Amino acid sequence: MLSIPERFPIECIREIISYMKHDFTSLHSCLTVNKKFGEIAVEIFWRNIWTSRNHVGFYEGAYKFWAAVLGTLISSLPSESRDFLNNNGVTILRPTHGKKLSYDYPSYCKTMDCSAISNMIEQVISVTHQNDRPRRLEYIQHLLRQEICKLLINQSISIPTLKFDELPVPYFPGASKCFEKLTELHCHTATPDLLFYALAQICKQIQNIIIDFYDDDNLGLSGLIDVQQNIKRLECRIDELAVTQRFPAIIDVIKSKANSFIHLELLHFTCIPPSIISLMQNLKILKIKILPDEIPHDSIWDDLASVRLPNLETLHISLHSLRLETLHPLIANNYGNLSTLIIDFDPTNSQSFFFNGTVAQFCPNLKVFATWFLNNEFDVLEEILTECHHLEELFLQAFDDMNLNSHRLFKLLEQTTPKKFWTLGLSGNWCDPSGALKSCFESWKRKKNRVSLVFSRNVCIGSEHMDLIHQYKKEGVIRRHNVVNDPVKHEFGY
Repeated sequence: MLSIPERFPIECIREIISYMKHDFTSLHSCLTVNKKFGEIAVEIFWRNIWTSRNHVGFYEGAYKFWAAVLGTLISSLPSESRDFLNNNGVTILRPTHGKKLSYDYPSYCKTMDCSAISNMIEQVISVTHQNDRPRRLEYIQHLLRQEICKLLINQSISIPTLKFDELPVPYFPGASKCFEKLTELHCHTATPDLLFYALAQICKQIQNIIIDFYDDDNLGLSGLIDVQQNIKRLECRIDELAVTQRFPAIIDVIKSKANSFIHLELLHFTCIPPSIISLMQNLKILKIKILPDEIPHDSIWDDLASVRLPNLETLHISLHSLRLETLHPLIANNYGNLSTLIIDFDPTNSQSFFFNGTVAQFCPNLKVFATWFLNNEFDVLEEILTECHHLEELFLQAFDDMNLNSHRLFKLLEQTTPKKFWTLGLSGNWCDPSGALKSCFESWKRKKNRVSLVFSRNVCIGSEHMDLIHQYKKEGVIRRHNVVNDPVKHEFGY
Protein backbone atom coordinates (compact mmCIF):
# COMPACT_ATOMS: atom_id res chain seq x y z
CA MET A 1 0.00 0.00 0.00
CA LEU A 2 1.36 3.41 -0.95
CA SER A 3 2.07 5.95 1.79
CA ILE A 4 0.21 9.27 1.75
CA PRO A 5 3.17 11.22 0.24
CA GLU A 6 3.50 8.63 -2.54
CA ARG A 7 -0.21 8.91 -3.43
CA PHE A 8 -0.05 12.69 -3.94
CA PRO A 9 0.21 13.97 -7.52
CA ILE A 10 3.64 15.44 -8.07
CA GLU A 11 2.27 18.89 -8.96
CA CYS A 12 0.34 18.92 -5.69
CA ILE A 13 3.53 18.08 -3.78
CA ARG A 14 5.43 20.80 -5.61
CA GLU A 15 2.75 23.38 -4.80
CA ILE A 16 2.78 22.45 -1.09
CA ILE A 17 6.57 22.49 -0.77
CA SER A 18 6.82 25.80 -2.66
CA TYR A 19 5.22 27.51 0.37
CA MET A 20 8.33 26.48 2.36
CA LYS A 21 10.78 28.19 0.00
CA HIS A 22 12.10 30.50 2.73
CA ASP A 23 11.73 27.99 5.55
CA PHE A 24 15.07 26.24 5.16
CA THR A 25 14.57 23.86 8.09
CA SER A 26 11.29 22.54 6.65
CA LEU A 27 12.82 22.25 3.19
CA HIS A 28 15.69 20.23 4.61
CA SER A 29 13.27 17.91 6.41
CA CYS A 30 11.68 17.06 3.04
CA LEU A 31 14.89 15.25 2.14
CA THR A 32 14.03 12.60 4.73
CA VAL A 33 10.51 11.85 3.39
CA ASN A 34 11.32 10.13 0.12
CA LYS A 35 13.22 10.71 -3.12
CA LYS A 36 10.35 12.61 -4.76
CA PHE A 37 9.99 15.05 -1.87
CA GLY A 38 13.75 15.49 -1.68
CA GLU A 39 14.20 16.31 -5.34
CA ILE A 40 11.37 18.88 -5.32
CA ALA A 41 12.78 20.51 -2.17
CA VAL A 42 16.23 20.78 -3.76
CA GLU A 43 14.70 22.21 -6.93
CA ILE A 44 12.78 24.88 -5.01
CA PHE A 45 15.72 25.81 -2.77
CA TRP A 46 18.24 26.17 -5.60
CA ARG A 47 15.89 27.66 -8.21
CA ASN A 48 16.70 31.18 -7.00
CA ILE A 49 18.93 30.62 -4.03
CA TRP A 50 20.15 34.21 -4.18
CA THR A 51 16.86 35.53 -2.80
CA SER A 52 17.91 33.87 0.45
CA ARG A 53 19.94 37.01 1.18
CA ASN A 54 16.63 38.75 1.90
CA HIS A 55 16.03 36.25 4.70
CA VAL A 56 19.45 35.29 6.08
CA GLY A 57 21.41 38.31 4.81
CA PHE A 58 25.15 38.57 4.35
CA TYR A 59 26.03 39.50 7.91
CA GLU A 60 28.31 37.56 10.22
CA GLY A 61 25.58 35.30 11.61
CA ALA A 62 24.83 34.01 8.10
CA TYR A 63 28.39 32.80 7.52
CA LYS A 64 27.54 29.11 8.04
CA PHE A 65 24.66 29.27 5.55
CA TRP A 66 26.65 30.90 2.75
CA ALA A 67 29.75 28.82 3.51
CA ALA A 68 27.62 25.70 3.02
CA VAL A 69 26.22 27.05 -0.27
CA LEU A 70 29.66 28.03 -1.53
CA GLY A 71 31.13 24.72 -0.36
CA THR A 72 28.47 22.83 -2.31
CA LEU A 73 29.19 24.86 -5.44
CA ILE A 74 32.94 24.31 -5.08
CA SER A 75 32.33 20.58 -4.64
CA SER A 76 30.37 20.68 -7.88
CA LEU A 77 33.22 22.30 -9.82
CA PRO A 78 34.92 20.19 -12.48
CA SER A 79 38.44 19.02 -11.61
CA GLU A 80 40.09 21.54 -13.96
CA SER A 81 38.38 24.44 -12.16
CA ARG A 82 39.38 23.13 -8.73
CA ASP A 83 42.95 22.64 -9.94
CA PHE A 84 42.93 26.16 -11.36
CA LEU A 85 41.83 27.60 -8.01
CA ASN A 86 44.33 25.52 -6.04
CA ASN A 87 47.18 26.53 -8.35
CA ASN A 88 46.27 30.15 -7.67
CA GLY A 89 46.31 29.65 -3.91
CA VAL A 90 42.55 29.65 -3.42
CA THR A 91 41.87 27.22 -0.58
CA ILE A 92 38.61 28.77 0.41
CA LEU A 93 36.76 25.57 1.36
CA ARG A 94 37.53 21.91 1.03
CA PRO A 95 35.47 19.86 -1.40
CA THR A 96 33.59 16.91 0.08
CA HIS A 97 36.63 14.56 0.06
CA GLY A 98 35.62 12.83 -3.15
CA LYS A 99 32.14 12.03 -1.83
CA LYS A 100 29.58 12.13 -4.60
CA LEU A 101 26.92 14.79 -4.15
CA SER A 102 23.34 13.55 -3.85
CA TYR A 103 22.08 15.97 -6.51
CA ASP A 104 23.43 18.04 -9.38
CA TYR A 105 22.66 21.22 -7.41
CA PRO A 106 23.87 23.88 -9.90
CA SER A 107 21.61 22.47 -12.62
CA TYR A 108 18.56 23.60 -10.62
CA CYS A 109 19.61 27.26 -10.66
CA LYS A 110 17.29 29.38 -12.81
CA THR A 111 18.74 32.75 -11.82
CA MET A 112 22.31 33.98 -12.08
CA ASP A 113 22.82 36.97 -9.79
CA CYS A 114 26.42 38.15 -10.25
CA SER A 115 26.17 40.68 -7.43
CA ALA A 116 24.74 38.14 -4.97
CA ILE A 117 27.46 35.64 -5.90
CA SER A 118 30.08 38.33 -5.16
CA ASN A 119 28.44 39.11 -1.81
CA MET A 120 28.38 35.43 -0.86
CA ILE A 121 32.06 34.98 -1.69
CA GLU A 122 33.04 38.17 0.12
CA GLN A 123 31.04 37.05 3.18
CA VAL A 124 32.91 33.72 3.33
CA ILE A 125 36.47 34.73 2.45
CA SER A 126 36.38 37.62 4.90
CA VAL A 127 36.56 34.82 7.50
CA THR A 128 38.68 32.19 5.75
CA HIS A 129 41.23 34.65 4.31
CA GLN A 130 41.11 37.36 6.93
CA ASN A 131 44.90 37.60 7.10
CA ASP A 132 45.38 38.20 3.36
CA ARG A 133 46.06 41.65 1.96
CA PRO A 134 43.07 43.53 0.45
CA ARG A 135 44.38 43.24 -3.12
CA ARG A 136 44.88 39.51 -2.65
CA LEU A 137 41.32 39.18 -1.34
CA GLU A 138 39.95 41.00 -4.40
CA TYR A 139 41.89 38.63 -6.66
CA ILE A 140 40.54 35.56 -4.85
CA GLN A 141 36.99 36.93 -5.08
CA HIS A 142 37.38 37.50 -8.81
CA LEU A 143 38.68 33.97 -9.47
CA LEU A 144 35.98 32.32 -7.40
CA ARG A 145 33.19 34.35 -8.94
CA GLN A 146 34.48 33.56 -12.41
CA GLU A 147 34.58 29.80 -11.79
CA ILE A 148 31.20 29.70 -9.99
CA CYS A 149 29.53 31.58 -12.87
CA LYS A 150 31.16 29.25 -15.40
CA LEU A 151 29.84 26.29 -13.40
CA LEU A 152 26.28 27.61 -13.40
CA ILE A 153 26.42 28.30 -17.12
CA ASN A 154 27.75 24.84 -17.93
CA GLN A 155 25.48 22.88 -15.59
CA SER A 156 22.21 24.72 -16.23
CA ILE A 157 20.28 23.77 -19.34
CA SER A 158 18.81 27.26 -19.47
CA ILE A 159 18.91 30.31 -17.16
CA PRO A 160 15.88 32.58 -17.74
CA THR A 161 16.96 35.37 -15.32
CA LEU A 162 20.31 37.15 -15.33
CA LYS A 163 21.43 39.90 -12.95
CA PHE A 164 24.34 41.29 -14.90
CA ASP A 165 27.37 43.42 -14.02
CA GLU A 166 30.93 43.78 -15.34
CA LEU A 167 31.73 40.04 -15.38
CA PRO A 168 32.08 38.91 -19.03
CA VAL A 169 29.57 36.06 -18.76
CA PRO A 170 28.49 36.29 -22.45
CA TYR A 171 32.01 35.12 -23.37
CA PHE A 172 32.07 32.12 -21.01
CA PRO A 173 31.86 28.63 -22.57
CA GLY A 174 28.25 27.52 -22.95
CA ALA A 175 26.80 31.05 -22.59
CA SER A 176 25.15 30.97 -26.02
CA LYS A 177 23.09 27.92 -25.11
CA CYS A 178 22.49 28.89 -21.47
CA PHE A 179 21.17 32.41 -22.17
CA GLU A 180 19.49 31.77 -25.51
CA LYS A 181 16.07 31.78 -23.80
CA LEU A 182 16.81 34.58 -21.32
CA THR A 183 13.56 36.37 -20.43
CA GLU A 184 14.58 38.74 -17.61
CA LEU A 185 17.66 40.96 -17.41
CA HIS A 186 18.76 43.15 -14.50
CA CYS A 187 21.60 45.48 -15.50
CA HIS A 188 23.13 48.93 -15.08
CA THR A 189 24.51 51.54 -17.44
CA ALA A 190 28.07 51.33 -16.03
CA THR A 191 28.55 47.89 -17.60
CA PRO A 192 30.92 48.10 -20.62
CA ASP A 193 29.17 48.50 -23.98
CA LEU A 194 30.96 45.47 -25.45
CA LEU A 195 29.37 43.09 -22.93
CA PHE A 196 25.89 44.25 -23.96
CA TYR A 197 26.82 43.84 -27.64
CA ALA A 198 27.95 40.27 -26.89
CA LEU A 199 24.73 39.54 -25.00
CA ALA A 200 22.70 40.99 -27.89
CA GLN A 201 24.14 38.30 -30.18
CA ILE A 202 22.78 35.60 -27.85
CA CYS A 203 19.50 36.97 -26.46
CA LYS A 204 16.60 38.04 -28.64
CA GLN A 205 13.63 37.08 -26.43
CA ILE A 206 14.10 39.19 -23.30
CA GLN A 207 10.69 40.24 -21.97
CA ASN A 208 11.62 42.10 -18.78
CA ILE A 209 14.48 44.60 -18.47
CA ILE A 210 15.30 46.28 -15.15
CA ILE A 211 17.88 49.06 -15.55
CA ASP A 212 19.82 50.93 -12.88
CA PHE A 213 20.98 54.21 -14.42
CA TYR A 214 24.32 55.61 -13.33
CA ASP A 215 26.14 58.59 -14.79
CA ASP A 216 26.57 57.58 -18.46
CA ASP A 217 24.49 56.68 -21.49
CA ASN A 218 25.22 53.21 -22.89
CA LEU A 219 25.17 52.44 -26.61
CA GLY A 220 25.62 48.73 -25.97
CA LEU A 221 22.53 48.56 -23.78
CA SER A 222 20.50 50.53 -26.32
CA GLY A 223 21.64 48.07 -28.99
CA LEU A 224 20.61 45.11 -26.82
CA ILE A 225 17.13 46.58 -26.27
CA ASP A 226 16.81 47.30 -30.00
CA VAL A 227 17.22 43.65 -31.07
CA GLN A 228 14.65 42.26 -28.63
CA GLN A 229 11.64 40.74 -30.34
CA ASN A 230 9.29 40.28 -27.37
CA ILE A 231 10.05 43.00 -24.83
CA LYS A 232 7.11 43.73 -22.50
CA ARG A 233 8.26 45.18 -19.19
CA LEU A 234 10.67 48.04 -18.46
CA GLU A 235 11.75 49.20 -15.01
CA CYS A 236 14.04 52.24 -14.72
CA ARG A 237 15.79 53.18 -11.48
CA ILE A 238 18.37 55.93 -11.12
CA ASP A 239 21.33 56.50 -8.82
CA GLU A 240 20.96 59.71 -6.78
CA LEU A 241 24.21 61.06 -8.27
CA ALA A 242 22.84 60.72 -11.81
CA VAL A 243 19.45 62.39 -11.36
CA THR A 244 20.44 65.33 -13.60
CA GLN A 245 21.91 63.15 -16.37
CA ARG A 246 20.23 62.38 -19.69
CA PHE A 247 20.50 59.11 -21.62
CA PRO A 248 19.64 59.92 -25.25
CA ALA A 249 20.61 56.58 -26.83
CA ILE A 250 18.61 54.50 -24.35
CA ILE A 251 15.62 56.86 -24.33
CA ASP A 252 15.58 56.88 -28.14
CA VAL A 253 15.39 53.08 -28.36
CA ILE A 254 12.69 53.02 -25.67
CA LYS A 255 10.73 55.46 -27.81
CA SER A 256 11.15 53.23 -30.86
CA LYS A 257 9.85 50.23 -28.87
CA ALA A 258 6.99 52.16 -27.24
CA ASN A 259 4.20 49.97 -28.63
CA SER A 260 5.85 46.81 -27.27
CA PHE A 261 5.65 47.72 -23.59
CA ILE A 262 2.74 46.60 -21.43
CA HIS A 263 4.44 47.30 -18.06
CA LEU A 264 6.44 50.43 -17.15
CA GLU A 265 7.94 51.33 -13.76
CA LEU A 266 9.86 54.56 -13.13
CA LEU A 267 11.59 54.77 -9.76
CA HIS A 268 13.19 58.19 -9.11
CA PHE A 269 13.59 58.46 -12.89
CA THR A 270 12.41 61.51 -14.82
CA CYS A 271 14.16 60.93 -18.14
CA ILE A 272 11.14 59.34 -19.83
CA PRO A 273 8.73 62.27 -20.29
CA PRO A 274 4.93 61.87 -20.60
CA SER A 275 5.27 62.52 -24.34
CA ILE A 276 7.02 59.15 -24.70
CA ILE A 277 4.74 57.40 -22.19
CA SER A 278 1.79 58.53 -24.31
CA LEU A 279 3.22 56.50 -27.22
CA MET A 280 2.91 53.29 -25.18
CA GLN A 281 -0.64 52.63 -26.30
CA ASN A 282 -0.54 48.97 -25.22
CA LEU A 283 0.56 49.80 -21.68
CA LYS A 284 -1.42 47.93 -19.02
CA ILE A 285 0.63 48.70 -15.89
CA LEU A 286 2.18 52.10 -15.06
CA LYS A 287 4.01 52.74 -11.79
CA ILE A 288 5.76 56.05 -11.10
CA LYS A 289 7.54 57.15 -7.95
CA ILE A 290 9.32 60.52 -7.97
CA LEU A 291 10.41 62.38 -4.82
CA PRO A 292 9.93 66.16 -4.43
CA ASP A 293 13.56 67.11 -5.07
CA GLU A 294 13.60 64.97 -8.23
CA ILE A 295 10.83 66.82 -10.05
CA PRO A 296 12.33 68.64 -13.07
CA HIS A 297 12.21 72.44 -12.92
CA ASP A 298 10.03 72.65 -16.02
CA SER A 299 7.36 70.57 -14.23
CA ILE A 300 7.06 68.15 -17.15
CA TRP A 301 4.89 65.86 -15.03
CA ASP A 302 2.07 68.36 -15.37
CA ASP A 303 1.95 66.97 -18.91
CA LEU A 304 0.49 63.77 -17.49
CA ALA A 305 -2.81 65.45 -18.26
CA SER A 306 -2.11 64.95 -21.98
CA VAL A 307 -1.39 61.23 -21.73
CA ARG A 308 -3.97 58.84 -23.18
CA LEU A 309 -3.53 55.16 -22.30
CA PRO A 310 -6.72 53.35 -23.36
CA ASN A 311 -5.55 49.87 -22.28
CA LEU A 312 -4.22 50.84 -18.84
CA GLU A 313 -5.38 48.48 -16.07
CA THR A 314 -3.04 49.38 -13.18
CA LEU A 315 -1.94 52.91 -12.23
CA HIS A 316 0.29 53.41 -9.17
CA ILE A 317 1.39 57.01 -8.69
CA SER A 318 3.73 58.38 -6.04
CA LEU A 319 4.57 61.88 -7.31
CA HIS A 320 4.89 64.09 -4.29
CA SER A 321 3.30 67.54 -4.55
CA LEU A 322 1.38 66.58 -7.67
CA ARG A 323 -2.02 68.20 -8.08
CA LEU A 324 -4.77 65.59 -8.08
CA GLU A 325 -6.57 67.24 -10.99
CA THR A 326 -3.54 66.45 -13.16
CA LEU A 327 -4.70 62.82 -13.20
CA HIS A 328 -8.32 63.54 -14.19
CA PRO A 329 -7.82 63.31 -18.00
CA LEU A 330 -5.62 60.21 -17.66
CA ILE A 331 -8.43 58.42 -15.80
CA ALA A 332 -11.32 59.86 -17.83
CA ASN A 333 -9.74 58.73 -21.12
CA ASN A 334 -9.08 55.18 -19.96
CA TYR A 335 -12.39 53.86 -21.34
CA GLY A 336 -13.24 52.13 -18.05
CA ASN A 337 -10.40 49.57 -18.17
CA LEU A 338 -8.69 50.65 -14.94
CA SER A 339 -8.88 47.92 -12.29
CA THR A 340 -6.14 49.06 -9.87
CA LEU A 341 -5.59 52.71 -8.90
CA ILE A 342 -3.14 53.54 -6.11
CA ILE A 343 -2.40 57.14 -5.15
CA ASP A 344 0.09 57.34 -2.28
CA PHE A 345 1.61 60.82 -2.56
CA ASP A 346 0.81 63.89 -0.45
CA PRO A 347 -1.41 66.08 -2.67
CA THR A 348 -0.75 69.82 -2.85
CA ASN A 349 -4.39 70.67 -2.36
CA SER A 350 -7.59 69.25 -0.92
CA GLN A 351 -9.35 68.52 -4.21
CA SER A 352 -9.86 64.84 -3.45
CA PHE A 353 -13.62 65.39 -3.80
CA PHE A 354 -13.33 66.09 -7.54
CA PHE A 355 -10.69 63.42 -8.10
CA ASN A 356 -12.68 60.68 -6.35
CA GLY A 357 -15.77 61.82 -8.24
CA THR A 358 -13.89 61.26 -11.52
CA VAL A 359 -12.99 57.74 -10.36
CA ALA A 360 -16.63 56.96 -9.50
CA GLN A 361 -17.72 58.17 -12.92
CA PHE A 362 -15.07 56.59 -15.17
CA CYS A 363 -13.82 53.44 -13.37
CA PRO A 364 -16.70 50.93 -13.22
CA ASN A 365 -14.29 47.96 -13.26
CA LEU A 366 -12.11 49.14 -10.38
CA LYS A 367 -11.01 46.36 -8.00
CA VAL A 368 -8.27 48.05 -5.95
CA PHE A 369 -8.46 51.73 -4.98
CA ALA A 370 -6.12 53.68 -2.67
CA THR A 371 -6.92 57.37 -2.50
CA TRP A 372 -6.92 60.50 -0.37
CA PHE A 373 -10.05 61.21 1.64
CA LEU A 374 -9.67 64.78 2.83
CA ASN A 375 -13.09 66.34 3.26
CA ASN A 376 -15.35 63.63 4.69
CA GLU A 377 -16.80 63.32 1.17
CA PHE A 378 -19.11 60.42 2.00
CA ASP A 379 -21.48 61.14 -0.86
CA VAL A 380 -18.66 60.53 -3.35
CA LEU A 381 -17.52 57.46 -1.41
CA GLU A 382 -21.06 56.07 -1.56
CA GLU A 383 -21.02 56.64 -5.32
CA ILE A 384 -17.74 54.71 -5.60
CA LEU A 385 -19.05 51.79 -3.55
CA THR A 386 -22.26 51.76 -5.59
CA GLU A 387 -20.83 52.22 -9.09
CA CYS A 388 -17.66 50.13 -8.71
CA HIS A 389 -19.38 46.76 -8.33
CA HIS A 390 -16.13 44.81 -8.57
CA LEU A 391 -14.30 46.70 -5.79
CA GLU A 392 -12.31 44.31 -3.61
CA GLU A 393 -9.83 46.56 -1.77
CA LEU A 394 -10.27 50.14 -0.54
CA PHE A 395 -7.64 52.29 1.16
CA LEU A 396 -8.53 55.76 2.46
CA GLN A 397 -5.69 58.09 3.43
CA ALA A 398 -5.91 61.39 5.31
CA PHE A 399 -3.67 63.86 7.10
CA ASP A 400 -3.23 63.45 10.84
CA ASP A 401 -4.72 66.87 11.64
CA MET A 402 -8.08 66.00 10.03
CA ASN A 403 -10.90 64.51 12.08
CA LEU A 404 -12.71 61.86 10.07
CA ASN A 405 -16.03 60.25 10.88
CA SER A 406 -15.43 56.51 11.11
CA HIS A 407 -18.96 55.97 12.50
CA ARG A 408 -20.40 57.24 9.24
CA LEU A 409 -17.85 55.24 7.25
CA PHE A 410 -18.83 51.90 8.80
CA LYS A 411 -22.53 52.75 8.50
CA LEU A 412 -21.96 53.36 4.80
CA LEU A 413 -20.01 50.10 4.44
CA GLU A 414 -22.80 48.26 6.21
CA GLN A 415 -25.22 49.36 3.48
CA THR A 416 -23.07 49.39 0.33
CA THR A 417 -20.18 46.93 0.68
CA PRO A 418 -19.60 45.32 -2.75
CA LYS A 419 -20.11 41.59 -3.01
CA LYS A 420 -16.41 40.66 -3.42
CA PHE A 421 -15.01 43.27 -1.02
CA TRP A 422 -12.20 41.85 1.15
CA THR A 423 -9.76 44.58 2.32
CA LEU A 424 -10.26 47.92 4.09
CA GLY A 425 -7.25 50.15 4.81
CA LEU A 426 -7.44 53.35 6.84
CA SER A 427 -4.81 55.93 7.73
CA GLY A 428 -5.27 59.25 9.46
CA ASN A 429 -7.25 60.50 12.44
CA TRP A 430 -10.43 58.43 12.25
CA CYS A 431 -12.57 58.88 15.34
CA ASP A 432 -14.17 56.17 17.45
CA PRO A 433 -16.71 54.24 15.29
CA SER A 434 -19.03 53.70 18.26
CA GLY A 435 -21.75 51.09 17.58
CA ALA A 436 -21.36 51.22 13.80
CA LEU A 437 -18.52 48.71 13.85
CA LYS A 438 -20.61 45.82 15.16
CA SER A 439 -23.52 46.46 12.79
CA CYS A 440 -21.08 46.61 9.86
CA PHE A 441 -19.49 43.31 10.90
CA GLU A 442 -22.94 41.73 11.19
CA SER A 443 -23.73 42.94 7.68
CA TRP A 444 -20.50 41.39 6.36
CA LYS A 445 -21.40 38.18 8.17
CA ARG A 446 -24.81 38.01 6.49
CA LYS A 447 -23.30 38.78 3.06
CA LYS A 448 -20.48 36.26 3.70
CA ASN A 449 -17.78 38.90 3.19
CA ARG A 450 -14.43 37.96 4.75
CA VAL A 451 -12.60 41.26 5.21
CA SER A 452 -9.03 42.19 6.15
CA LEU A 453 -8.52 45.38 8.17
CA VAL A 454 -5.27 47.31 7.76
CA PHE A 455 -5.12 50.43 9.96
CA SER A 456 -2.44 53.03 10.61
CA ARG A 457 -1.37 53.48 14.22
CA ASN A 458 -3.33 56.70 14.71
CA VAL A 459 -6.71 55.21 13.80
CA CYS A 460 -8.75 55.41 17.00
CA ILE A 461 -9.73 51.86 17.90
CA GLY A 462 -10.35 51.33 21.63
CA SER A 463 -10.05 48.11 23.60
CA GLU A 464 -13.79 47.48 23.27
CA HIS A 465 -13.58 47.55 19.50
CA MET A 466 -10.42 45.45 19.50
CA ASP A 467 -12.36 42.80 21.41
CA LEU A 468 -15.05 43.05 18.75
CA ILE A 469 -12.49 42.58 15.98
CA HIS A 470 -11.06 39.51 17.72
CA GLN A 471 -14.57 38.09 18.16
CA TYR A 472 -15.45 38.41 14.49
CA LYS A 473 -12.04 37.14 13.51
CA LYS A 474 -12.84 33.92 15.33
CA GLU A 475 -16.15 33.77 13.47
CA GLY A 476 -14.36 34.11 10.13
CA VAL A 477 -15.74 37.55 9.23
CA ILE A 478 -12.39 39.33 9.76
CA ARG A 479 -9.63 37.57 7.86
CA ARG A 480 -6.79 39.51 9.49
CA HIS A 481 -6.18 42.78 11.31
CA ASN A 482 -2.87 44.65 10.95
CA VAL A 483 -1.79 47.90 12.59
CA VAL A 484 1.04 49.46 10.58
CA ASN A 485 2.70 52.82 9.92
CA ASP A 486 1.42 53.18 6.36
CA PRO A 487 -1.26 50.75 5.11
CA VAL A 488 -0.71 51.55 1.41
CA LYS A 489 3.05 50.99 1.52
CA HIS A 490 2.56 47.92 3.73
CA GLU A 491 0.21 46.29 1.24
CA PHE A 492 1.71 47.40 -2.07
CA GLY A 493 5.33 48.11 -1.11
CA TYR A 494 6.24 50.55 -3.88
